[in-house]
Amino acid sequence: MKIRHIFPHVCMVCLYNVSHEELPVCSACISQMQILVTAPCKTCGQPPSSCRCVDNDKIRFGFFFGNSISRDVIYMLKNRIDIRSMDFIAELAVNSSGINIPSYDAVTYVPRLKRRVRRAGRDQAREFAKSLSRIYGIPMIETLERVGGVEQKLLSRDQRIKNIAGKFRVKDTFPEEPEYKKLLLVDDVATTGATITACASLLRGRVSRSVVMFTLAKTNTLKKKGV
Repeated sequence: MKIRHIFPHVCMVCLYNVSHEELPVCSACISQMQILVTAPCKTCGQPPSSCRCVDNDKIRFGFFFGNSISRDVIYMLKNRIDIRSMDFIAELAVNSSGINIPSYDAVTYVPRLKRRVRRAGRDQAREFAKSLSRIYGIPMIETLERVGGVEQKLLSRDQRIKNIAGKFRVKDTFPEEPEYKKLLLVDDVATTGATITACASLLRGRVSRSVVMFTLAKTNTLKKKGV
């Protein structure tokens, strides 16, 4: 008897029902995953793959952050998700965004504050990058390190930009000339986009000629262009 028949997988959403053999969610919760990636932009009414009406539209993303299911998913990523569920969410986000992961030479990530990693026991952005590497066969590389800064979540856009300045650096292991033609930089959530944009600027020209930003989720309350 296979061990999964004795200890079946439990749904990553409700933590109660047994999940599908192929998926980490149960039949009762699978519809919520569909809602997650099809919820439209509040401004233009378009899905994530078509929305271009907010600032930082160079950031590709899988779903909008703000409704209850998106908050639950991000909470799970930060605290208790396993490899099977992480791979599922990563692939879901890729399919929703339409981004072509195999076209990149490597994937890297925006590192968390060390005290946050110690507290949670994981860096969700790193886990996201590892999943993309595992699923699509591109290497994951460690490019950035934190050198300070405070939590961004309670800061305004202007405060975030000021806080980010000088808080990341490219690791000394990378040469002065770019090694990769096309690099994918990932994070879990983009709120104002200040953090991932600053990190992309550090990597562009030093580690890669082209750096594309991709997050699992993006808040749907960013300031409209021209406002």
